[in-house]
Amino acid sequence: MNRAVILDHDYVVDKYLNVYQVVGGSINEWIIPVIHKYRVSREKVFLGGRGFGLARLFEKYTPRVASISKKKIFLSFIKASQPFITPIEIKEYFSPRIAVSRLIRRAGDALEKKAVELISMLIDAGISMSELGVTGSLMMGIHNPSISDIDLVVYDCRLVDEIKQAGILTPFSNGLRRKWAEQQSRRLGIPISIAERLYNPCRRALFKGTQVSVIPVSRRPGWLSVPDLSRATYLGDLEAIVKLDINDCNYMYYPHVFRGEVIASNRKISEKRNATIVSYESLYSFISTETKLAKARGVSYLLDNTVVTVIGGRETTSYIYPLGSSSDS
Repeated sequence: MNRAVILDHDYVVDKYLNVYQVVGGSINEWIIPVIHKYRVSREKVFLGGRGFGLARLFEKYTPRVASISKKKIFLSFIKASQPFITPIEIKEYFSPRIAVSRLIRRAGDALEKKAVELISMLIDAGISMSELGVTGSLMMGIHNPSISDIDLVVYDCRLVDEIKQAGILTPFSNGLRRKWAEQQSRRLGIPISIAERLYNPCRRALFKGTQVSVIPVSRRPGWLSVPDLSRATYLGDLEAIVKLDINDCNYMYYPHVFRGEVIASNRKISEKRNATIVSYESLYSFISTETKLAKARGVSYLLDNTVVTVIGGRETTSYIYPLGSSSDS
């Protein structure tokens, strides 16, 4: 297969019928970072009618998932081990863009028809079908029509705002928003108050009663935007207030990279420092493009004159969330 086409939120299947979600796209021509999502099972969940069952490995995906994976490679530029697969191991490949074409040709159950209706409305609103995809269980054909979500991929982060302007999706009610925040709180071990600040109706909403995630995916490997920590100095666990410099929406792509300036921290820093925050947890990419001030905590490094803070690792509790003003700190 053409390795250049492997992007974030594509899925691949190995010869043992393990199913993996690609995260961030290929690092190089031989290393493809993944999350192991499904394994062969006797459960009656079938992959595209192929006659074998699949079961989820984890009910919820947390920072612990990477540590449990058996096959990992240490990547010096992120100073962490990452589960991966190589192209030679891939038996089958699933693309969110191809899934859209398949659904439009032959939508079967109620959820597939609803996904096609959503896509058609987005196309009518001026969004090209080539910029849209469907990932997750719906792409794989192993969804539950009654309870599964629609994971909508957009191949241009600017489309997040266009979808908002189209008014096709409905924000969560207060009750549903609270329930969503409680789920994220349990999953990541963060206070519910922080999770509530991260809810963004542009990224998680409803379409005719079905929950929809809007997932921006870059057409280039996201790992190219990550600072190289191989020559950085370890600072340890650090919490800081950061003045964010959000000039575009590229931070929505995985891995999620924010830049700005450290204006206060729980540790003494000898001089004013630039800040780069790298999040491997996509919930934190829900931060609005209008956010000016944020509080961030994670394992940190000093790289030249920049404090690099890593969010979503396993070493410590980590987060980034918006502050309304400096008085929120």
